[in-house]
This record gives sequence, structure tokens and C-alpha cells, in this order.
Amino acid sequence: MNALHFARRLTAYALTSAWLGAHAQAGSAAASAPAADKKPFSLSIRPVVLDSADAAGTALGVDYDLQYSRAIFGRGGKESTGVGEDTVDPDKLPVLSSTFVNARLRGTLASSKEKNPNKLVDLSTDALREWDTNAGFFSLGGVFKFETDQGLDNKQHMFGISGQYSIPMGTLWPGDVGSLMLNYGSVKPTSNDARKAQVGNLDSFRRIEMELTYTLPVNRGKLWKLDFGYRHFQELNPPEAIKASGMDRNRLGIVRARLTPSDPSQKDWYFIQYSRGSLPFDKATERAVKIGWNLQLE
Repeated sequence: MNALHFARRLTAYALTSAWLGAHAQAGSAAASAPAADKKPFSLSIRPVVLDSADAAGTALGVDYDLQYSRAIFGRGGKESTGVGEDTVDPDKLPVLSSTFVNARLRGTLASSKEKNPNKLVDLSTDALREWDTNAGFFSLGGVFKFETDQGLDNKQHMFGISGQYSIPMGTLWPGDVGSLMLNYGSVKPTSNDARKAQVGNLDSFRRIEMELTYTLPVNRGKLWKLDFGYRHFQELNPPEAIKASGMDRNRLGIVRARLTPSDPSQKDWYFIQYSRGSLPFDKATERAVKIGWNLQLE
């Protein structure tokens, strides 16, 4: 390990905690934070004015993202990190690992469910083994999800495996962060009139879910950061009727501009967001603009 990699790793440990307070998941999204710096509890609330080019006009709403994380097994390596010693040998820094149980609830609540462009309410819980390496943060484990919409008209649950990766801070640009999440599992609908109308049943199906997030610091004028997000849900080997109707696939892309916060803690900031696409239970691809304020509670 050269000096640059060693300095980057030590700096990442110091900066990640501050980043977690300021970082809002795009779409919200995102893969797991580095295990060493996880907060037990985090709540992001974003009151918004949202306008969709395809839905019935403008509405008030709130984006929410509640996360909880708890370590159930310790972390560490066979060799000393050198903390408290006169010298630190970078080649002796261990690959740190730990096991976490995580829970997350996220979605958008609008003043009218008909005016909500993305209706998915996503509740997930997972148990992941996480590894902190020079190449980034990796995790692998099992996941269970419950999905519904704002009106609770459609419901389904998923059980499967989850893999996540977060790039080291500053990989592509000073201060940038990014993550990739992949879920694979079996989805069992319990209430879905649109699907039942197409195939006549609510049988289980296999699905791959992918989420990408990337945050780029800008710090020019009032523009503080840019968030990019992409979510993809793909049913595997769908019935012809489902494929013909387009219900086998949902994709959503997001670009969010964060304005420079006046709060010294950088937890609260205003933003403008544009999205295009759909999530499960959305009836059509929609384009939407959100203007709002992020409030971060820990």
C-alpha cells in the first residue's frame, strides 16, 4: 500500500461520520454506509412541493427515509492498527469486518395519492456481513422487504440475498461518494389488482433490484452538491401478458441539486430535484420536479 492509499484510508475514517450526516440517498438510495461509522438511528425528512408533467398537477408532500442499524458481531483483524503507537505500518492495517442488522423505511407521502408520481413505500430489513478494504466497503447477506403504496392498495413482500458496495471517498473527484446495491429474490404479491387482471393470479416471481447512487461536491456559488441516483426493478422470465404490459420492469433516474447550507453542521439544506421513470405500483413513467428542504435527525 503506498502513502497515498494509506492517507486516503485514514482520512476516510475521519470524514465518513460527517458525510453520513449530510448525505441524503438519491431516490434515496443507497447502499450501506461504512460499518465503522454507522449511526444507530437516522431520519431524513424532506418537505417538498412536487409537480409532475404526467400526473394531475402540483401537490405538497414529504419524502422520508428512516434508517436503523445495530452491530450483532464485533469487528477487527488479526493485526494491530497501530493506534497509540509511535509508527503505523500501513501493510498491517487489517481488513475490518462486522455483522450488522439494518432496517429502513422510505418513500414519498403526497397530499393526494393521485398526484404522487412515485407511490412506492419500501420497508426493508437485512443482516449483512461487511468488509472494509482499501478498494471500498463490501457487504453481503440476506434481505426481507415489504412493499406497498401510499393508499395501501397494493402489497407484496420479497425475500432474498443482498450485496452492496461503496467506493472509497474521493475515488473519482475530491470528496465524492458512491454506492451500488443489488438484491435478488422471490417476490410474493398479496394484493395487486393490475397484475391479477393481466395473469389471473398472484403467483410468486423472481426479481433483480439494482440501485446506484453518486454524490459530487461542487461548491460553486449557491450550488453545494449534485446527487445522481438510478433504481431498476426487473422481473425474471415474466409471463407474456406482464411483459407486454410493461409491468415486468421499473426504472427511475434522479438528479438533485443541493444548495449551500447555512447550517454549520451541513445537515439541513434546500434542494431542487428532477426525476423520470417509475417504481413498482406506479401506473406509468412520469417526469417530476421537487423543490424542498432536507431535515436530518440522528
